[in-house]
Amino acid sequence: MSDYKIIAAINESHKIYLVQHQHTKKIYVKKILDIYNKSVYEYLFTYKQPGLPKIESVFEENERLIVIEEYICGQTLLEKINEHNLTKSQIKHYMIELCTILFPLHHHNPAIVHRDIKPSNIIITSYDHVILLDFNAAKYSTTESDKDTILLGTAGYAAPEQYGFGSSTPQTDIYALGILLKDLVSGLYIPSSDFDKIIKKCTRINPADRYKSVNELRKHLGYSDNHLSGSYQLPGFRRKNIVHMMIASVGYLLLLIMSCSLEVKNVSVTIPELWINRIIFFLIGLSVILITCNYRNIQSTFPMCTHPHPLIRYTGILLFICFTIFLLLLALMLFTLFLHP
Repeated sequence: MSDYKIIAAINESHKIYLVQHQHTKKIYVKKILDIYNKSVYEYLFTYKQPGLPKIESVFEENERLIVIEEYICGQTLLEKINEHNLTKSQIKHYMIELCTILFPLHHHNPAIVHRDIKPSNIIITSYDHVILLDFNAAKYSTTESDKDTILLGTAGYAAPEQYGFGSSTPQTDIYALGILLKDLVSGLYIPSSDFDKIIKKCTRINPADRYKSVNELRKHLGYSDNHLSGSYQLPGFRRKNIVHMMIASVGYLLLLIMSCSLEVKNVSVTIPELWINRIIFFLIGLSVILITCNYRNIQSTFPMCTHPHPLIRYTGILLFICFTIFLLLLALMLFTLFLHP
């Protein structure tokens, strides 16, 4: 591990450090685990998934597991709750994204159960996306007869079965999501009881009485397969960061000016045709920004964009952009044919 130099302690008691790669100078998080499930971390290392930090390296050393993972910039959900300015749409967005992150893990055979979902283990990025951290307590779902014997999780968020009353299953995470939702509601700017029924069902003592899956839960939160979740605010304005907002404002203004200044040379066009060309040019530029920044989770509408493998995912985003540009240019061509039959 001489390639990584410790530059700060994130949590000394839990042996979590901020490290820097000696050659690339990139910043990572190093975790030294005494209690762990190596196979879970090996799975996360092999199959990169959106919404989870990328595992750079994982290996055993002196009967401990060493994990080097991506450093995620952002604000913890606990910090956002303590600000007491959340909206109901934000709560739905965060909960739906969490369910979406957990969905492939719970549908793995056997299911991977996180077992420590809580506000401090969730990061909200500058693009208002959710990142789920800390799989130290995670394990593969066990049979009903194989009861949990060690409480790995956080009191208050851990389901009853984690105390030895049963085995950890996807419903264990659903219980924690219910407690998390209760915390989120406490951080609302304007109090609301809209989520009470969902919280109650998530936190039933008997796992069989909870939601059957995170997919069922997110549907009750307002998600559908054609649903675009997230804030309606344009990229650059979602975190209310003055610098980001100024840069975004300049960028959108330049795109608008460039579009309005567009001229079609060496071709005789009417005024309506010229303005249609300008509008299409503006929409192409805006589409590239919105798709790249995953505006309102728009990438979820194009299957390849959500693939666990980074190369396939980035190829999917590129194809999505190209397909959108093609549709806009096709619309321009059809409009031109309509004007000149």
